[in-house]
Amino acid sequence: MRYTSHMASFSDKELSHLFSLARIAEETDAKKRKKLLSDMKEILEYFKQLQEVDTQSVEPMAGGTLLENVARDDESRNLSDNQRDLQRERLVREFPEQQNDYLDVPPVF
Repeated sequence: MRYTSHMASFSDKELSHLFSLARIAEETDAKKRKKLLSDMKEILEYFKQLQEVDTQSVEPMAGGTLLENVARDDESRNLSDNQRDLQRERLVREFPEQQNDYLDVPPVF
C-alpha cells in the first residue's frame, strides 16, 4: 500500500482517532497536541522517503537474518542408575541454594 500525499497532512481529528485506538487519554494541552501533530507529519514524511527506495531486487524475509540454528540435536544418553544418581548429586551439590534434595530458586513473580 502506498501512502498518498494526504497522509503527510495529519489532522487533529485523526490524532483524536489515534488516541482512541491506542486506548490512552487524549492530550488536551493545545501546545502538546500541536507537537504531536508535527511529529506525526514528520513520521509520515519519513515513510514517503522509504517508498522511494527501490526494493524490487530485494528478496522478502520472514526474519531479520538468513542464519540457521546451529544447535546440536538432542541425544539420549544411556546412563546406568548409579551414573545418573552421581550426576544428580553433583549438580545438586554445585547449585548455590538448596533445601534437602530440592534446588531453591528465587521467586519468579
